[in-house]
Amino acid sequence: MEVNTIVLALTCLCGGAALVMLVVTYNTLKTKVNVTDYTIDMMETDRNLNDRLKDGDAHLNYELESLRNEIKDQRREIQEELSCLHDRADEINKRIDSRVDRLHHELTIKEESTK
Repeated sequence: MEVNTIVLALTCLCGGAALVMLVVTYNTLKTKVNVTDYTIDMMETDRNLNDRLKDGDAHLNYELESLRNEIKDQRREIQEELSCLHDRADEINKRIDSRVDRLHHELTIKEESTK
């Protein structure tokens, strides 16, 4: 009976040691899986941030290009208005010159007739 008791005690000790080893292995694997999950989450977060940054850059580039086009259009309109104003001013100057020439001609005729 003593041999059976010793064998039973050794078997229990070995079984207990095996259970301890299983628990340690489980905890180690669990920790490694968590680290892997954390790394995967971190990589996904980085990718999401990079995607958001690219989207933000694309939106800013679109807005910037829209503003540039709007400024070009406004400059073109201003140039057209200035051109129209210059043409109108030239027209008015020609009319003034024509009237001055007529008045000068009439004054010259009056001066000659008074002599």
